[in-house]
Order: sequence, then structure tokens, then C-alpha cells
Amino acid sequence: MRNVFIIKHRQRVVRIRSGQWGAWWRPNRMGYTDRIELAGLYTLIEAWEATCHCGPEKEIYFDFVEKLIRPPLGVIPKFIWIEQRLDAISEAISRYKQAGWEVPPEWYEEHAEHAHTIIKLNRQQNEKN
Repeated sequence: MRNVFIIKHRQRVVRIRSGQWGAWWRPNRMGYTDRIELAGLYTLIEAWEATCHCGPEKEIYFDFVEKLIRPPLGVIPKFIWIEQRLDAISEAISRYKQAGWEVPPEWYEEHAEHAHTIIKLNRQQNEKN
């Protein structure tokens, strides 16, 4: 009876939950997470094949996803990448200064370039609003 259900609904999307660990399986079976938004999405047949060997102590269950709540992973938006790069440069400059090392001048140049870009993007966003 169970196999008939799995075959019939094999393409439905599920998240895999481990009651033993109180966590969701991550994508590609790469560990666990307690944050549902980081849980992996599997077809029912993939989930079944990945867990059918598990005993009852694992407390495995499938959470059906009626509609995907997020799009597939794309690329980091440019403004976020720039902000992250700006933070990384600022932190590196700070570490060099604290260690008494000379900061490479190109780091200051890149920092200024990214800071200018952020100001420009914020200005454009404010004009849209």
C-alpha cells in the first residue's frame, strides 16, 4: 500500500525531517538544519530512496510542499555582493592596521570604488520611491 502511494505521488516535492535530530535534511543530503528555509527539497521518490533504510528510531517523516515558497537558487544580487565585498575589505584593512602591517593601496582604491557604487545604487533606489 505504501509503495503504491509513493509511486503515484513520486514527483511531489517534500522536505525530509528527522525526529531523532529535530532537524530538516539539507539539500543533497548534506547534514541537518533547524531552519526550514534551508531545508532541502526532494521529490517523494528521492526522499523515499534516501530514507527507506532508516529504522523507526530515526523518526523520519516527509513534509509535503504544496507550492514552492522560494525560487531555485540564482546569483547573489549585485548590490549584496558589493556590500559583502565592501565589508570584507573593511575587515581586512582593520586587521592589517591592528597588526601594524601596511595596507595595500589597492584595497583603499577598491573600497572607495565600492562605496561610491553603493551610494549611487542607494540614490537610484530613492529616486524610484
